[in-house]
Amino acid sequence: MDPMARQTPDATDQSLLRHERLHFIRETIRRAGHVRVDELSARLAVSAYTIRRDLAELEGEGVLRRTYGGAVAYEPIIQETLRWSRRDKYSSRADLRLEYQEQAESGYSVDNLAERMQKPEDLTPEQVEALWVAMAELPMRTDFLYREPSTLSEIRTERPAGPRRLPVTTTAAELRDRIYAAWLGRCAGCLLGKPVEAIGRQRERLVNYLKMAKAYPPEDYLSEVIPLPDGYELVDAEQGTVRERIDGMPHDDDTMYTLLALHILEEHSFGFETHHVSSKWLEHLPFHMVFTAERIAYRNLVLGLRAPETASFRNPYREFIGAQIRADLWGYVSVGAPEQAAELAFRDASLSHTKNGLYGAMLVAAMLAAAYTTDDVESMVNIGLSEIPARSRLAEAVQRVVGWARADDHWEKTIDRIWETYGHYNPYPCDQQRRCGRRSLAARAG
Repeated sequence: MDPMARQTPDATDQSLLRHERLHFIRETIRRAGHVRVDELSARLAVSAYTIRRDLAELEGEGVLRRTYGGAVAYEPIIQETLRWSRRDKYSSRADLRLEYQEQAESGYSVDNLAERMQKPEDLTPEQVEALWVAMAELPMRTDFLYREPSTLSEIRTERPAGPRRLPVTTTAAELRDRIYAAWLGRCAGCLLGKPVEAIGRQRERLVNYLKMAKAYPPEDYLSEVIPLPDGYELVDAEQGTVRERIDGMPHDDDTMYTLLALHILEEHSFGFETHHVSSKWLEHLPFHMVFTAERIAYRNLVLGLRAPETASFRNPYREFIGAQIRADLWGYVSVGAPEQAAELAFRDASLSHTKNGLYGAMLVAAMLAAAYTTDDVESMVNIGLSEIPARSRLAEAVQRVVGWARADDHWEKTIDRIWETYGHYNPYPCDQQRRCGRRSLAARAG
């Protein structure tokens, strides 16, 4: 039930006085634990500016903590945990710089903060806190042409026409083989890239290593170069990630999400909700085994926040690729049903991601669902695109790369274009546009 519906009788009175409005907000956040600016604005018949001003006042009283688009309850224990978390690297000045970049890329006007962001490492804790608050209140640029909502209903409004369900002629035996092959392919691809995961953050260094290993382009699992040159470090080589030591698929944080998704499905079936995902994370995932957006969301769960605030509150990685990495099982179990696959992926992704971070998961899950019905890769990509907003940065990037791949005479030329166009995104190998572009190229190239 919508907590906003349990209101005082005069909550919709357009002449509501300021002290009555503040009382209503206090009571709502006490009962529900969170509020949204747009819902309060509509319910109380005042502007969003007025609601944000009210929330700022209540934050000063210690009643709540403002988040993107709303606020969450701000109990003393949460205050104490926040003070601790600011000392953690995932609430650091480096994260502040990433947040500045994220807001700029997402269409917010950051010009007024540019001078204060010149040297974030020199800022005091109070200045860092003030910047976090300021970045949560930035206005959208008028020249930003994309439409990138983060609710399922709005995403579906912005998506293009597409086949929401496809005819399936696969037999039970063929279906089993396809799902098993998909899982083996997932493990094989993960193992192929795992030893050079850290090196891969810089394209030139990755290519240099592959050439030293006589594996460019790769045609098999990678060998360890001995002696390893200075400045190069392989991931878990001693645990079996290089060809000479492989004995099955070693533990990996990416594949563990597929198994956890299967566990959620077995326990809650197709009706699972995001809070079920939250519970399973806390029950089964060690904090040190989750990274970037997932680690911030995990931290926010511990702070007492709930989805979707877990995804948005001080999470500069919210449009990274983590949710897409988690999306494969939702495609496996949605045979010929791309709309269902995208919705299941959305429910999972909403815990830790927003906007293009959601779309990446929905795109991949829908493509996997479509793969049961066609062998034409571009058809799969187009079906995936039909489940995400047509005017999003991710849809634009995927369409560009598919067009480049058609036109270019060699895959390296297309890779060059991807790096030239999207190389300015975050240096982690986790940004959505660059990674989805490479994945689209790989799919088209077979």
